[in-house]
Amino acid sequence: MSTFAVGARQGVVIVTALFCALTILTAQARLVRGTAGTSLDNQGEELRYFITSTTEPGVIFSELQSWASSFVVSPVPTFFDEQSCVGPFGEVECGYEVAAGESLRLEVFPQGANGIALGFPSAFQQVPTLQITWRVYSASNALLKTVVFSDQTPLGPLAQELVLNDLPATNPADPSQDHRLEVELVYSLPEGFAFYSGASLLFEADIRDRPDLYANLGATLSGKGSTFLRIHPDAVPADVTPPVSSAVVTPAPNAGGWNNSPVTVTITAADEPDGSGLELIRYEFGTAPTLSMGSSPSSPTSFAIPGPGVIPVSHSAIDKEGNEEAPQNLTVRIDLANPLISASVSPAANAAGWHRGGVSVGFVCTDALSGIASCLPAQQLLSTQGADQSATGVATDNAGNTASTVVSPINIDLTPPVVVVTGVTADAVYLPGEASAAGCETTDGLSGVATHAVLTLSGRADGLGAFTATCDGATDRAGNAAEAVSVSYDVRYPFTGFFRPVDNLPVVNRVRAGQAVPLRFSLGGDVGLGILADASPYTQAVGCTTAAVVTDVEETVTAGGSTLSYDPLTGQYIYVWKTPRAFANSCRRLTIALIDGTTHSAHFEFR
Repeated sequence: MSTFAVGARQGVVIVTALFCALTILTAQARLVRGTAGTSLDNQGEELRYFITSTTEPGVIFSELQSWASSFVVSPVPTFFDEQSCVGPFGEVECGYEVAAGESLRLEVFPQGANGIALGFPSAFQQVPTLQITWRVYSASNALLKTVVFSDQTPLGPLAQELVLNDLPATNPADPSQDHRLEVELVYSLPEGFAFYSGASLLFEADIRDRPDLYANLGATLSGKGSTFLRIHPDAVPADVTPPVSSAVVTPAPNAGGWNNSPVTVTITAADEPDGSGLELIRYEFGTAPTLSMGSSPSSPTSFAIPGPGVIPVSHSAIDKEGNEEAPQNLTVRIDLANPLISASVSPAANAAGWHRGGVSVGFVCTDALSGIASCLPAQQLLSTQGADQSATGVATDNAGNTASTVVSPINIDLTPPVVVVTGVTADAVYLPGEASAAGCETTDGLSGVATHAVLTLSGRADGLGAFTATCDGATDRAGNAAEAVSVSYDVRYPFTGFFRPVDNLPVVNRVRAGQAVPLRFSLGGDVGLGILADASPYTQAVGCTTAAVVTDVEETVTAGGSTLSYDPLTGQYIYVWKTPRAFANSCRRLTIALIDGTTHSAHFEFR
């Protein structure tokens, strides 16, 4: 219960509100006494006031009165134990006897259909403020408790409680030791605030006889009332223990504390067994500007967090006595994105896309939110040759998201191309005109031939003698170079031996020194007379042996010197050797060296 008075000052109206009712949230509380207050000299003005109670529904008493030198509420409400709160326009000493831990409730609401209501023009953007201040004083006027409540909600009914669980008890036998409860309301309005009809508002008054107040009212409505407060020393102990809440995240985070999908947080709360019971669960998650808040009167309660991010979550539980648990904090970590993975190849492939050695593939992984848990393999070495090989890397972040990349194709050729000399056979002997033209053949079974081998042929320009065919310079598309390959062969006249009158080795031909001996031989046809090598023929002294077969040369010719000729009738070459007389009584080997690189010898014994 509080008093209500109206006094006019220039530009400001001060209202001490009986529109506010103090009621106790227990049926055991009762009003025990009250005395009249000081009257105010505002005769002729009118005001509506009322009295309410928690034990009986509705307004107990409401009356529109005119100002007078004194003011008495009549009839007296029947629920008062002693006298009523008389003199509502002055200091009123209505009192309450409560148990420790109970609450006083202040209700502010409009009453009555007559009069005008305070409200805003539709274009007005500011919001008024209602501030309620509770103060409890001891009998010695020491301030025991102060609670301030401020509200900027849209205008309408308002209720706010004062919990008395931390005040010392009084002595019921000594009213002089009662506490004093003071309630002050300050209702602040923006400049330019005006009256208009039809709104449901906190304060309501008839001031029909004071039209000048319409223009002056606008800054502040304020009011203050006091009662005595008696607290039982033997009251039931108050509930001063807050409830306890706990949170569970579904699905549960992994071992690293991360989720890779949206989560649901479920909060369960309970008050102690003998407590007042759970009133509310509050929670919030995120940070500005995406802070989300909510509350629920039921347990458990759940809410979804879509993510991603490192999201703080706070929750607390409140019991019916207003005990609030200290905020319980947890952090939800949600990473919905896959990590990033990149690969590098060393050394780089050549322009044809081939490697001619081992290849190292390295993988680098990054993740902007949860971080990288694994990046495998960090490096992979491919050392076996083959085409279209690949290397795979997998990145896993701490939330379990994965990403992979495949490096392909990786082409490795470690083998040089194969080079073969064609057209001739190593160590073969060919007759003039029989040898095919030498050539080079280059093949590569993997990357393919990039450069074919080139033939180099060494030997006489006339095509006779010893030759070497070399193939060199072959490379494959991987850059492997083949070693040079060579084949040696000979091109020789078809010399089959000397014809008679000269016998071939090992027979020894006996002839008189100084005679001319015809040596006949065939080269397969007429190849010209330039068949003899330089300094050919030539002789060497050899020992005469009695073991050798000796035959006499049956035919000699007359010649002034040694000559070479070709007989087309027989198809034979004839070399007439004019033997020196100085060879008498000696043995000699005659050697004919041909331009094909061959030598042909016969033994002679001179008489």
